[in-house]
Amino acid sequence: MNPNSKIFFDTAPFIYWLEQHPALCGKVRQFMADAAASSCDFATSVVSLAEFGVHPERNGRPDLIQDFEDALSDFSFDFLEINLPIARRAYRLRAKYTFLKGMDAFQLAAALHAGCQYFLTNDRPLTAVGEINVIILEDWT
Repeated sequence: MNPNSKIFFDTAPFIYWLEQHPALCGKVRQFMADAAASSCDFATSVVSLAEFGVHPERNGRPDLIQDFEDALSDFSFDFLEINLPIARRAYRLRAKYTFLKGMDAFQLAAALHAGCQYFLTNDRPLTAVGEINVIILEDWT
């Protein structure tokens, strides 16, 4: 990861971090500390909130949803809405990479639209997308 880069967080790192995943929470925290020390900026999109909020909502845990929103603010995440240029980029990505699901295409398109150099996820198939550097959290050291 290069200094002063912009890193897009997919939904999974938020889940691992905010729900205290026993094996991966520490990796997310260390990744963020290293990125912050390198003066990197963070971004995510409304898709992450839509995906993250499902289980806390079902399980009556509004505190986790608040933790998500607080994390965006505390770490100065650029929080992107989905707009027409992002939607266009998403369908182009899905046309090129036929394995992409809709939400993944929106996340990748948002990252590219925001000028992110890196995309942090744990979704290994996304490494096939050549337009952005995909970092697999599980592999990161």
